Amino acid sequence: MKVGEQQEYLELLTNSLKENLQAEIPSGEFFQVKCAVKNERLMILIQHLQGVTVDTEKTFTVAEEAINSLNSTKTIQVEVFLRVVAQKLPYAKRDMVIVEEEVPSLVEIEVLDSETKEAKETEDVSNSQSIDDYNQHNQDSWVPAFLKEEDKEEEHFDPLADAPDITHYSTIKHFYPIKYLIIGGGVLAIAMFGLSAYLVTPPCVLSECKPIQIATRLQTPALPLANQNIATTELTKLQTDIEKAIADLKQIPPWSSRHQEVEPLVQKLSAQYEKVGLLLKAFQTAGKAAQKTRASNNLQELQATQELWRQAILPLEPIDRKSVFYDLAHAQISSYRRELQAVKQQLRTEEKWLEKLESAKSVALVAQKRQEAAKSLKELQKAQSTWEVAVNALKIIPSNRLAYKDAQKLLLEYKAKLANASLRTTKEEMANKTYNQAIRAARQAQLYEKRNQWQGALNQWTRAVAAIKQISPGTYYYNTAQPLLPPYNNALQKAQRQLQINSTLRTTFNNLASTCVNDGVQICSFKVSLQGISVQMTAEYEQAIAISNENDAISTASHLQILQQALEVISDNAGIPLAIYDAQGEQFYQHKPRS
Repeated sequence: MKVGEQQEYLELLTNSLKENLQAEIPSGEFFQVKCAVKNERLMILIQHLQGVTVDTEKTFTVAEEAINSLNSTKTIQVEVFLRVVAQKLPYAKRDMVIVEEEVPSLVEIEVLDSETKEAKETEDVSNSQSIDDYNQHNQDSWVPAFLKEEDKEEEHFDPLADAPDITHYSTIKHFYPIKYLIIGGGVLAIAMFGLSAYLVTPPCVLSECKPIQIATRLQTPALPLANQNIATTELTKLQTDIEKAIADLKQIPPWSSRHQEVEPLVQKLSAQYEKVGLLLKAFQTAGKAAQKTRASNNLQELQATQELWRQAILPLEPIDRKSVFYDLAHAQISSYRRELQAVKQQLRTEEKWLEKLESAKSVALVAQKRQEAAKSLKELQKAQSTWEVAVNALKIIPSNRLAYKDAQKLLLEYKAKLANASLRTTKEEMANKTYNQAIRAARQAQLYEKRNQWQGALNQWTRAVAAIKQISPGTYYYNTAQPLLPPYNNALQKAQRQLQINSTLRTTFNNLASTCVNDGVQICSFKVSLQGISVQMTAEYEQAIAISNENDAISTASHLQILQQALEVISDNAGIPLAIYDAQGEQFYQHKPRS
């Protein structure tokens, strides 16, 4: 068999076997088929994905029927292997000998003329020499090559890649050219017409049905799980491939033996396309959510970010374990849920601090009202304490929270108001302290007055007046203290006068005491009061004067004059009238002090 004819035969056998497997085996759509010729044997490899249920005997039977349907040769030796994709060795093998169907023995002789015979013999001899040379070199290596495991996943399905060049297959003497089997010119014409029709027929009529193969493969795409960007790229490509696959499926003509598979595949791919679209939408939404997560500056943006993560999760949740997209969706949905949970937690945290901020504002309003309505130190102190609560609530808001900037602005305002409230409170406290000092001093002064301790009274009244004058205007105690100032001043002045009087009386008393005694002789006795000075001569003094008069009248008169002048000076200094009495109590002299 020539190279082109053998290649055509192998393609027809491959497609026929695939179609039969899909039609007669429940899981046939998951089978991969490869055919090759090695060492005068027809080698067929049938492989499938792990987990596909396989009826081994049924599969071998279908393979045998497919070979029989295309065989028009003498006898064929066939080896059929069953293998799981990615496994190095097959798990089942069947050797077959396919015997030709009955054909008139003179057909080939009648058709062939001498030139054809000569050409055929020349071709057979040439090809026989080539295959003999090849078999001498590679006869022992075809089995390992047939079962060789390739490195790439696509190459797992092509274990016959190392099969010998199909030109050597011409040495198999039992395979005869198809054209030699045609009887008569009419039959030959029909065959030629069929061959021409085969060459121009649309896909899936006689040749391999690649659109269906592609469509079947697209139903189980291999998608990356770790990187969303890669997954997005792959999904976009898959979406494009599905579009093309659907378009190619629709090109399969109604007379194709595979046409009945088109509509189910189109429906499946359309559903697949829709799911891919949902996945892409989820990924795109997740991308926006990720950007917003990094750039959110307020609560509204965080809430919008939370909603985006929810929208990204929503298309992924209905994807169940049976879907080919489950692993990809599951990997992403887990990640998105973690992101959503993180945003929720951040929202709760931000809301907590924003509540602190609003609470501080509310407390500040209360503080402002209390300060404006305060009419006593106690009320003002309460307003100050309220301002302190508001300020402290703002101070604890962390710098990495959304409420921080607003908190800092309010802190500037509230601290100023707290300082003002503190200053007013300090003034009021000082006013209160000073006022109480004035009250206590006045009470002490009154006690001293009752005890006739005018110096003590004077000191306390002085303190009381000074305290009243120290109370700052504008304080609550200022208006209360001012009415006390006049009576306190009067009491102070009274104490000063009384202290002066006492001082005068004491000085006068001392002067009189000194004057009324001379050389141990008591000259006079006296009484001193604000109404007057009363001096009475003693009998002893008068007797001494009488004796003096007898001896020296001038001396006696002079002595009395000196005493009288001394008493006048004392009267003038004290500002108190003077009356002098003799020993019998008769007044003999009086003096009014000079003004």
